Amino acid sequence: MRTRLFCCRSINQSVKQVIVHMNEYCGMPASAIALCIPSPRPHFEGQHVHVATVNRVLWNQSVRGHVEDTPRSNYKRKMMHEHWLIVKKILGERPYLLLDEVASEIELECGARYHVRTIGREIRRHKWSRKEMIRAARQRNNYRRMLYRQEIEDLMVTPEQLCFADEVGQDGRWSRRRSGWGPIGESVIITEYLNRGKHHSILALYGIEGFLAFDFKEGGYDADSFIAAVESTIVPHLNRYDVNDPLPNSIFVLDNCPSHWTQIVELRRLIEDVAGAKLVFLAPYSPIDNPIEQGFNCFKAAWRRHSSWLDSAPLETRIRWCLTNCYTEGAVGARNTYRQCGYL
Repeated sequence: MRTRLFCCRSINQSVKQVIVHMNEYCGMPASAIALCIPSPRPHFEGQHVHVATVNRVLWNQSVRGHVEDTPRSNYKRKMMHEHWLIVKKILGERPYLLLDEVASEIELECGARYHVRTIGREIRRHKWSRKEMIRAARQRNNYRRMLYRQEIEDLMVTPEQLCFADEVGQDGRWSRRRSGWGPIGESVIITEYLNRGKHHSILALYGIEGFLAFDFKEGGYDADSFIAAVESTIVPHLNRYDVNDPLPNSIFVLDNCPSHWTQIVELRRLIEDVAGAKLVFLAPYSPIDNPIEQGFNCFKAAWRRHSSWLDSAPLETRIRWCLTNCYTEGAVGARNTYRQCGYL
């Protein structure tokens, strides 16, 4: 009759000592010792233990100094649906937690212990994944956003009237691509100078057709340089606001940067008296309502993609080329940013 082999943890202390004695004093290998140990289970009469059981006993003796097996963990192998709802609530409130932290939170919440692999498997089963978080400012005020939206609705007849201006910083790190190809399990290392380079600020005007104009300077914009750039670069592209004859670029929108408010009287004079347009400020901490933020993301991506030949061109040429060619479909991309911000 063929002997059935199985791994067993239920052999008693005396049998484990016999295994150690046969190995140490008789020099018998584990396969021979297994044939000498009958099964401790009554319904498997005439059979013997698996060689893995003998190897485990011998390993415990040699490594740990005793023959006792480590106790089994009391982790639950499958997650109950009620416990998944707890995980969902925890991750909904604090999505930045790591799996071991989630396991601790579950144990505090309901007393159940789950291994991190079980939690990760359950998260993937419910079509969840770990992704980059979008951070929204706690200082954002929905009531002030509503007031801004109401002001825009009262002024705007067509979305072509809206134009936006903002600044973005540029230094030597812009041209660095963040990812590269390499063998699996190995780091990708490139050698380069890790200096930031000169910092330049770019002030751009953005409309529904894309970027309209720009100004740049070394360093950042203060109140005086911002007013000078508005007068020379932005005002010539603005049109007079008229409800009965809505002209494009007749509503000028700015964010709440301190340099925009320092000389607010002079700024209003340039925008409303000289150009005849309407000046509107975004609600604080609300870049989600500013299409030029997405336009600058495309601008930076174009700069990185074509940095191999752009770095040899003059700075003004690089800025002009990237602002003009940052969208693959021209004005369609700019109109999509207006649509995503809710103006179309």
